Amino acid sequence: MNKTKTLMLGLALTLMTAPLATLAKGDGTGRIEFGLGNLSLDNPSAAYGQYSGLENDTPVLLLNLDMEVINDNGDYAELGIEDFGLDSRAMGIETGSYGRYRLGFRHSELVHLYASDAQTPFNGAGTDSLTLPGGFTTADTVGGMSDLAASLQPVDLAVTRRANEAVFQYFVDKSWSVALNLSREERDGLQEMGGTVGHFGRDTASTILPKPVDTVTSEISASVNYLQGPLNARLEYGLSRFTNEHTSLTWDNPFEEPCAPVGAGPCAAYPATARISLEPNNQMHRYSLSGGYDFSATTRLSALFEQSTLEQDDELLPYDVAGVAGAALPRSSAQAKVDVTHMLLRLTARPLQRLSLAASVRQHETDNQTPSDLFLKVDNDTGSQQASGSSEALNNLAYDSDRTTLDLDGSYYLGRGTTLGLGLQRQEVERSHRAVAETTEDTVKAKLRTRLGGKVSMRLGYRVSARDGSGYDDARVFSDRHSAAYQATNPSAPDNFDTHPQLRQFDIADRDRDELSLSLTTMVNMATMVGLHYRSREDDYGQSTLGLQHDDYDNLTLDVSYSPGERWNAYMFLSQETRQMRQANRAFNTIGGGPAASPWDNADADWRADHDEEVTTLGLGGDWTVIRRRLDLRFDYVLAESSNDIRMQGGSFFSTPLEDLPTMKGKRHTLDLAAVYQLQRYTDLTLGYQYERFSTEEFFLDGLSAADPSVDEVLLLSGAEPDYKASLIYFSVAHRWN
Repeated sequence: MNKTKTLMLGLALTLMTAPLATLAKGDGTGRIEFGLGNLSLDNPSAAYGQYSGLENDTPVLLLNLDMEVINDNGDYAELGIEDFGLDSRAMGIETGSYGRYRLGFRHSELVHLYASDAQTPFNGAGTDSLTLPGGFTTADTVGGMSDLAASLQPVDLAVTRRANEAVFQYFVDKSWSVALNLSREERDGLQEMGGTVGHFGRDTASTILPKPVDTVTSEISASVNYLQGPLNARLEYGLSRFTNEHTSLTWDNPFEEPCAPVGAGPCAAYPATARISLEPNNQMHRYSLSGGYDFSATTRLSALFEQSTLEQDDELLPYDVAGVAGAALPRSSAQAKVDVTHMLLRLTARPLQRLSLAASVRQHETDNQTPSDLFLKVDNDTGSQQASGSSEALNNLAYDSDRTTLDLDGSYYLGRGTTLGLGLQRQEVERSHRAVAETTEDTVKAKLRTRLGGKVSMRLGYRVSARDGSGYDDARVFSDRHSAAYQATNPSAPDNFDTHPQLRQFDIADRDRDELSLSLTTMVNMATMVGLHYRSREDDYGQSTLGLQHDDYDNLTLDVSYSPGERWNAYMFLSQETRQMRQANRAFNTIGGGPAASPWDNADADWRADHDEEVTTLGLGGDWTVIRRRLDLRFDYVLAESSNDIRMQGGSFFSTPLEDLPTMKGKRHTLDLAAVYQLQRYTDLTLGYQYERFSTEEFFLDGLSAADPSVDEVLLLSGAEPDYKASLIYFSVAHRWN
């Protein structure tokens, strides 16, 4: 057992005794609930039980506990249990004395289900080596694998997360305190992961693999805190360490090379065995100093300085599984190291009774010390190693960034419940190994808070920003990535590129953004409150000939609450979200010539996709005291409906018009009914019913199942999750005390 786990276990045992002794000393407050339920599902569904673990018909145990004791000396103890009868549950216990110390421990478990029908022909699921059964017939398509159906075996695609956290805080005196936090998170199970074999992405075949998950994330942070008069300060150290029991995944390849690549060129055989790397072990050290000083009751200066070091030095996998003679790596391990510096300085002041000002500067800088070397891959695990003058002889790039953000904000009270706010922001970013070396974004902000006619409260906000770059030049990335030997004979040119010269990456492209928010709330009468809320964002990439050209978002929400008296109240909300995006690109392929070929600069081969997404959510409910201090009824209903349309349009190069993609839809109904009967003053009986119905239409998944033969070159691990109807009826007894 490692030291961190031993220390946390010792703290947990300590915490289980000290709080219970305090709890036993006197009266406290608390609530305990115990009940039973029964879940009925018309189809097994990982979607329904995605984070609860409930995916089949099953009885359900309900157990919740919350209790607290505080004595006259300020000593206290708390104990809580949440959803103890489910696979996803939590328990916490804490003890302490106000102003003296605090000691706490929390354990939680969370199950994440990914699929309910997963099947694989591989043996060894859960390990880092997947093998096909003896005599398995490989083929160039899934349908040609004659042994596949007989070889399939179910696998449980789910990951369980178990987290433990311990916290200790001790107050040395009125000014000084120290704190220690320990946490450990274990994740184990299976996830989906794609593994691909092939050559240049043309004659490829993919297998969806059951990826083993067996990781531990351990964190520790220790801090010293000071608070005296106008000065507060905090010095903190943190360590985070991630370990993975599986560094790679190897699998037998079920596909044979069809030997029909697009265009000219030899047919490279598929490897018999393939391998892919998994998340590497890594760690981070963090040092932080923060604090603030109150110059007066209206002026405060706060500051933060943080330095982090991220390291990862796992051994690099060989270029191929079989081991091609002479295929040596430029270095044996990752040797990855990044230093991150984060600084913040903020001044707030109220020089006048009605005027408030705030100014801040934030600096975030990365110093990537990972070495950059030339990697000469082995093509498809079966060919020879690339020569240094090849287009696929590539340097790994150590990305850096330096971000500076300046903010200036002010607000002025105009009187009669009206406040006007204005602000400016400038963000400058320098990046290495990107097509744009520097970007500058300027933002102007305005907000208004007021009352209209004495009854309506209004909040209005508007932001406009413009991001401009130093010039888009993908050739600088080309020269960083490719070897000097390759560039000597193949320099960067309009017809020799990695990324199309007219394509703009949206995170560094020039962009104009407008944001608007409006909120209106009013009391119609003493019983009714109505709110109307609107938010919008418009992003315009006017200089992007290819790439994302615009991205617009709108949200409109109406909410109403009605409380005519103490015995009942009701609510309703209706929300609609829309998002519209346009993505432009160009079809070009000069490999092999022929009628399908199109040069890179042929604008007639441009195409675009217009995305229209819409989500509508309706909710209504309420509660009614039928018999005072005896019987209460509760009702909640939510309907969420979404749709996604993608409309296609192409130039004259395309011999037939591009077809719009089928509409994708989703709908979920959720109903929650409960009757609460007060058996005694502090004892309640609850009879409840929950219903959920979910359906989707997704053209790329509908009708597919695990290992579906209709998908020629992808061996699926699971299919579409089925629509479902779920009903849960439960009965519980709850007792309160104080």
